[in-house]
Amino acid sequence: MSDSFTIHDLPQEEKPRERLQRYGAEALSAAEILILKRRGQF
Repeated sequence: MSDSFTIHDLPQEEKPRERLQRYGAEALSAAEILILKRRGQF
C-alpha cells in the first residue's frame, strides 16, 4: 500500500488554485505556484 497522495486527495479548500483565489500568491509555496503556472492557471 502506498503512502503517497495526489492533489485530488486534498480537501477542496486546501488545493493550490483555491488557496490562490482565497488568500493570494503569498499563501502558496514556490512549488505550488510553478505547478499552477505550468497548467496555465496562474
